[in-house]
Amino acid sequence: MVDSYPTLAQVVGKNVRNLRGAHTLDDVAAYGRKFGATWSSGSVSAIERGNFKVTIETLIFLAFALDQVRGAETVGDGLTIRDLLDSDELIDFGANTIRTTTSDLMKFLSGQPSGHVLNMEHAMDLFSEQLKDWVGEMDEMNLPTNLASFHIGVEEGGPETRTDIRLAKKIGIHPYELRSWAIELWGKNFESRRDEVAGKDATPQKKGRVSRQLLNEIQEAMKGNSNGVD
Repeated sequence: MVDSYPTLAQVVGKNVRNLRGAHTLDDVAAYGRKFGATWSSGSVSAIERGNFKVTIETLIFLAFALDQVRGAETVGDGLTIRDLLDSDELIDFGANTIRTTTSDLMKFLSGQPSGHVLNMEHAMDLFSEQLKDWVGEMDEMNLPTNLASFHIGVEEGGPETRTDIRLAKKIGIHPYELRSWAIELWGKNFESRRDEVAGKDATPQKKGRVSRQLLNEIQEAMKGNSNGVD
């Protein structure tokens, strides 16, 4: 069973409901409008259900409006962003890639690097699963026998590009295979080799012809690879 955690919007919504107390939705909406929000009672209800996009502007409007309905008389009585983001649970950003805690999120909001947002236990579990999937995919790939070449296949020239993805799909291979064979054959990524052969001021038509030529070279090399996958 997959664990379920509240989203950031749901955390904020729950806190708004608790902070509103006995005051009405209309009260919060009315004060929000005074500060520039375009809220109705339905808007505040949607926020409390977690059915809204969390933005800095919305959090500021909420803090101001809730301060007013709660009768905050001084700056010291006012709500903080932590009051709106407070949660005893992990907070899920919805893509199953980032989960965080209120404390870690506050570190990021106070100016610390983005890595502080990640809950490291969840991040390591996710990384382990991705690594297993990646190893499984690699077992099915036709990669160069020269391991040093394909290990730098991704690092050389940065991550795979849209061109890598498009051309790899064209000849039915994985972008990682394309990148690795480019490094094996030419010591550089595909686009760098294409531009080198085609020339600095090459037309799109010439680049297309050179790309087809280079793809043929990669396919021939893969056919002759004794370490390839049948």
